[in-house]
Amino acid sequence: MKRLVYSLCFLVVAGALMMGCDNGNADTVVFDSPPAIRIISPGSFALTGTPLRLEVEFRDGATEELSRSPLATATYTIRTKAGASVGNGTFTVSGIFTKVTQNFATPIVPGDYVLTVTASDTQGNTTTQSQDFKMIANFSTVGLIGSATAGGWDSDTPLTQDAGNPAIWARNSVTLSNGEAKFRANNNWTVNWGATGFPSGTGTQDGPNIPVAAGTYKVSIDITTGAYKFE
Repeated sequence: MKRLVYSLCFLVVAGALMMGCDNGNADTVVFDSPPAIRIISPGSFALTGTPLRLEVEFRDGATEELSRSPLATATYTIRTKAGASVGNGTFTVSGIFTKVTQNFATPIVPGDYVLTVTASDTQGNTTTQSQDFKMIANFSTVGLIGSATAGGWDSDTPLTQDAGNPAIWARNSVTLSNGEAKFRANNNWTVNWGATGFPSGTGTQDGPNIPVAAGTYKVSIDITTGAYKFE
């Protein structure tokens, strides 16, 4: 009798354990997350005078193996930082990954803007991503001119536009004498920057001449803010 009781207990416990075991097929959950958006272009800056380049990557939020909600739609809007609409459009997306590149042809004047991109998948999940950027004038040249420069007030000492940040124009090893100087664009006075600060300051349009102490400097200016340095 004792052996029979032990056997029955063993069968009950074994059955419970078998029922509690996961057979590897039950209750598989697919995590259905919203799409992911990566805005590549514009970055922090974009130049006027050329079409604004929009480059965006879209990815289904779930992993490739478990994906059940492919990309369906994508739209964008461009507004000023004050909220005024500049324009909008759509991107063509499909599958679990799409990279799109297209131009926004409407000219945009210099200023601060926001690009907002929204993507939806076939299950109705939606994601919105925004990118702040600044439109800056695409000048042909930016230079330093004045009595402190080798060319005096007659010719500019040209600066070089930074490849990574087109807002920055700079030049190393500029030898200057005691005197005054200003920054200007396109070798004329239509756009120029001046201020009273030295060796750094923030130039304004038609501002005063910059007082310069003799020396050899790295000279730079951010044309979006007017901030300059003599280092």
